[in-house]
Amino acid sequence: MLVSDGVGWEDTLAIAEAVRFDRATRCATPAQVTVLPAGATLRGCRIGPALSGSATFSTVVLTIGDGTAEIEVVAGNDLARAEKSSPTPEPVDGGRAGWYPESSMLVIYDLDGLFIRIVTHPGYGRAEAELVAGGLRRPATADPDRPETWSTALIG
Repeated sequence: MLVSDGVGWEDTLAIAEAVRFDRATRCATPAQVTVLPAGATLRGCRIGPALSGSATFSTVVLTIGDGTAEIEVVAGNDLARAEKSSPTPEPVDGGRAGWYPESSMLVIYDLDGLFIRIVTHPGYGRAEAELVAGGLRRPATADPDRPETWSTALIG
C-alpha cells in the first residue's frame, strides 16, 4: 500500500512501480550514530525518495530502541521547512540545537551541513535525545547531496 499526500496520480504510480521485492537494497545515511541509550540498538533504517527537484532523497530515518521505546533520527534535505511554524524551542548546546517539548523532538540545525531531527517516543525523552545528538557525526567522505558517498555502517 502506498499512501501519498498532495502527490499526483502519475508520481504516485511511478513510486509504486519502483518498489522492488526481488532484490536486496542497502540503507545508507549521511550521519552515523556513535552513542545509544543503555539497552538500545539500531532497529531499522529507511529512506524516503524525493518526489521533485534535483534531490535524490527526502529523508533517511534511523530507528533506535530497546523493544519498549523508540527514537527516530531523521536526516533530510527539506526538513527545515517543518520547523518554521513551530513555537520557539528551548536552546540546546549553545543554540546549535533546539528542544521542542510539545513534540518531544530535538532539532540539530547544522551537523556539518546536515539538518537532523531526533524524535523521541514514550519511554525516551530529552535526555536520551541529547545523548544521541551528542554522538552524531557526519563522516568526512559523506556528501549530504550525494547518497552514493554515504556509509552503510550506520553505527560509528
